[in-house]
Amino acid sequence: MFDLFDVTWDRLERSHVEDFLAGADEEGVTWEAKGAGGSGDGPRPDSLRKAACGLANQIGGYLIVGASRTESGWRLDGIPKPAEEPGLWLGQILRSLQPVPRFEVATPFHLDGGRVALVAQIEPGAISPCMTPQGRIYERVSGETLPVEDPALLERLFRRGEQARALSEKFANKAAYRAIELPTWGVDRSISVCVGLASVGREDDAIASRLFTEVTHDLLVQGIWELNGEVRPIAVDVVPTQDSYVATIETEPGRHFGLDQGTVTKITRATYFIQANWDGSVAAGVWSADDFSPSSADPEVLISKLWKQAAQIGSELGGYGPAHLTVAVMVADADAMQPGASGRVFGRPPPQGTIYARLPPEIRIDRDLDSTTPDDAVIESIGRELQRAGGIRADEPEKGIS
Repeated sequence: MFDLFDVTWDRLERSHVEDFLAGADEEGVTWEAKGAGGSGDGPRPDSLRKAACGLANQIGGYLIVGASRTESGWRLDGIPKPAEEPGLWLGQILRSLQPVPRFEVATPFHLDGGRVALVAQIEPGAISPCMTPQGRIYERVSGETLPVEDPALLERLFRRGEQARALSEKFANKAAYRAIELPTWGVDRSISVCVGLASVGREDDAIASRLFTEVTHDLLVQGIWELNGEVRPIAVDVVPTQDSYVATIETEPGRHFGLDQGTVTKITRATYFIQANWDGSVAAGVWSADDFSPSSADPEVLISKLWKQAAQIGSELGGYGPAHLTVAVMVADADAMQPGASGRVFGRPPPQGTIYARLPPEIRIDRDLDSTTPDDAVIESIGRELQRAGGIRADEPEKGIS
């Protein structure tokens, strides 16, 4: 987000706003001021929502509450204190927009006479168009905020939102399947579960400035250890590639022999991984040569853990707002131990008695999300999809499985 004032957002003080207003002329496309109004009571909530909506449907900008224009120019004279917590008051008003744009309200400036002034930073909507609770759509132009009534412009805004959603789905799909192909020991693989996550909104298209950093490295290592849990690892590897940063942790392989000690009856081996990608997507998953540890055997528990780690890394890469989640599950087929049409090779089938043993060789489940935060209802719906795919449930499938 661009800085309107002479300092970065985290250093904004009252004097910076006053200096900006002192040199300002007409309101621009990136800022709008709202004063106390003719009644002196302050701006109406609908007026504030309209202003924020217009900024979100353009390139984003700043809403200055408590600034009015006089014959001598703009001044920060404040408004009567609207609530005990003015910042929370403004936040509640802005959160009634749909979809809610990403915004931040600076610490209120307390002026003489108990008056306050507020500044909110409004980012362009990740999913357009943004609209008011009444369903009105506004767009900021130089000097004013206008209702969008032109059908062609409305179509453009809606198309932009649809394209953003489609792009996040593409990135999430690509992340899940690229990562699930990573292990070098694929011939032993019995089960693969991977979560691909891609936010619709991004703070910066220059992902490289966030990807290959010490902060991202540390988050990858921390995430891998949390996923690994109590299983003893061989090593933790964090490797940058041309377009991704991959962390893996592998458990010690175990070979179980038959009575003659010459036949391997089972191989236990697992690798957890997190892959952060140049396009801002993240994949987190696990490959196993037999079955998952008891603490992760429940698909819903496992997917929740993977989603949590992917969301943390995705946020560090600058993702925000709505997102797309892809869950890919692949299991070995006892009747087809040769490479399939896709070229994938799997190992022993999953142990009988587990849900994985009842699943088809490949399942993909997609979900559009309101945010990247793991959602119990979404996880439960994915669990039901897996049960249906395994013949455990017979009710109608939900939208999103293929």
